[in-house]
Amino acid sequence: MHQLMHTSTSVTRIRILLGLAGAIAIALVILLLVTSLNSEKTTRDSQQPPNKATTLALSPVSSPAVTSTQDENTEATKAEANQRSSGNFYVVGSDIVDPDGNIFYPIGANAAVSTRDEKFVFELHGSITDHVGTVKAWNWNTIRVTLVCEGNQEMALERLKEELPKLTSQKIVAMVECHDATGTGPIPADKEAAIRQFWMKFAEIFKDNPYVWFNFYNEPYRGPADAAYTQIHQSYTDAVREMGAENIVVVDLPGYGQDLSSIADGDLGTSLKGDRCNMIFSWHDYGAHIPGAGNDGLRATFQKVRAKDLALLVGEFGVPVNNEAGHNTAGPLGNNIRGADRSIAVGPSQGVGLLWWHATGDSGKHLIYALTDDSGPLWDREPGEGLSEFGKKFWDASQAVDHNRPYTGEVTASNCPSAS
Repeated sequence: MHQLMHTSTSVTRIRILLGLAGAIAIALVILLLVTSLNSEKTTRDSQQPPNKATTLALSPVSSPAVTSTQDENTEATKAEANQRSSGNFYVVGSDIVDPDGNIFYPIGANAAVSTRDEKFVFELHGSITDHVGTVKAWNWNTIRVTLVCEGNQEMALERLKEELPKLTSQKIVAMVECHDATGTGPIPADKEAAIRQFWMKFAEIFKDNPYVWFNFYNEPYRGPADAAYTQIHQSYTDAVREMGAENIVVVDLPGYGQDLSSIADGDLGTSLKGDRCNMIFSWHDYGAHIPGAGNDGLRATFQKVRAKDLALLVGEFGVPVNNEAGHNTAGPLGNNIRGADRSIAVGPSQGVGLLWWHATGDSGKHLIYALTDDSGPLWDREPGEGLSEFGKKFWDASQAVDHNRPYTGEVTASNCPSAS
């Protein structure tokens, strides 16, 4: 019995081995056939020209013959965007173009930037640079820095080197102004010499930061402009340009900043600016200009300015908190209300920026032109809450601004050397 079982097992093993050998032989035959077919296909392919798909896949540059219209448009758009995004601001006609190639619409407020010495005025509620989050929550992109420029300039400049980057690093413009000579024009020679010295030092420090703008004088002339008004602004501008500073220059209008007709109906703006690079004009709207006219009158005046290829912003406007009569310091209360209403209503649609007066304090003991309903600071409440009547209006206007509208023109028309 044991011997029979052994014999049967041996036969079974032989059959299994024979089956495996046959399978291996069949597999080898199939492999040889496939290899032969692939060899023939390769030979045929090598004798034919490569198709378009193969060319595009292998070549790093597509042939113009096969570039689609969509690809051409895409490349043109990229080139145009690169040309516009040069890292500088440019004033082209009545438009301001930001370093990212978008139309820049200035929206924000006047404010102080330091509380450690007397050089930084209107600082009842502290420094705006300690509350950049609030600035951004309001959708603001511009702060007009109220400053006294005479006196210990070295100390002030050192402080500004610390404070201004807190704004500019967040792409918020710091529009610095000197409040020393308000309404004194023609400006006394000693005062003018001191302020000129400040600006030459300031320009040397900040000439490479496009988010710092130069507003040389706050409301320097009580009455109409004269030759000295024009000469001062032109000479300061030319001097900083010779230093390599293309920063935007802001010129307050005469008549305490309120004589808009001087550039709308007169030729002050075109003659002062000439072909100079990056200059805009600042109007202070407390209702004195065309006081009997409303939105339509202001719109028509703005359009006159734009037609002359002049850029304009409202550098100051405001209403005493809760419209309290007797607390206004910039003309009659009714004019203040009219001015704020029409500037908010008309400015955005005409590309004329808006800067509220004031965000941190317009006197030593009180904030008269407050955005809040209790004259308190903006940052002790939720953004948009606890606002005065006009604070709510300006909040809505600020929130509505779109900061991402591409500029489609040519910045070379700015006459700035870096744009050529």
